[in-house]
Amino acid sequence: GKTYYGYGIKVVTSGDIELSNVTADKNNVFGAYLEGINVRVSGGSFSDNGTGNLADHIGKGLEIVSTGGGLVNVSNVTASNNQLFGANIKADGGALVIISNSIFNGNKSYKYAAGSTTYDGYGIKVVATDGTIYVNGVEANENYRFGAHLEGASVDVGLSTFNFNISPIQKNKAPSGRGLEVISTGDTSLWSVVANDNQIFGASIQSGGKVQVVSSIFARNTYTYLCGCETRTG
Repeated sequence: GKTYYGYGIKVVTSGDIELSNVTADKNNVFGAYLEGINVRVSGGSFSDNGTGNLADHIGKGLEIVSTGGGLVNVSNVTASNNQLFGANIKADGGALVIISNSIFNGNKSYKYAAGSTTYDGYGIKVVATDGTIYVNGVEANENYRFGAHLEGASVDVGLSTFNFNISPIQKNKAPSGRGLEVISTGDTSLWSVVANDNQIFGASIQSGGKVQVVSSIFARNTYTYLCGCETRTG
């Protein structure tokens, strides 16, 4: 098979990182990889990164690793139509992660092995160990695996959509499309969230504290697949 090379921008530092209105589109491997303490990304695009063949799936949008328990702030960013993901954020040490007014749509790819196809591509994933996650004004729609996975000590999501995250139907195999998944050791708040027309679920919340959901819609999340002569519906 082919080996692909070429990425947009990579920054690794023991200090802070700030990107403003940066475009890192249409690279083979990834748009941007940022590793530092406090990381701010304001404006810009990290889209259409990949090989051009969904089966040769290596293309990533925006990846952030925050090492110092500080701040990760992503605002007014588009990370869409990549192969593996729009954005992947890992923040250690009780960091504060803020994602606002950003779009993570249409990230899709697949791999085929041993007669089976596995679909990949998600909107945004945030894992903030002992940290706080705020998401506001985000779109994470039409990805193959899920719109958003948010994991931290407390999670607040508002004014955001997680719709039409759907993988193709296969015989004898459940699909992968999920809307919003939250895993929180503390409190969780959802307000003005829409998670419609996904497959497995609109929203799934596992929380160690109080859960508050206000003025939100979770509709038409269904799937059907063939298992032998039987049709199963979720």
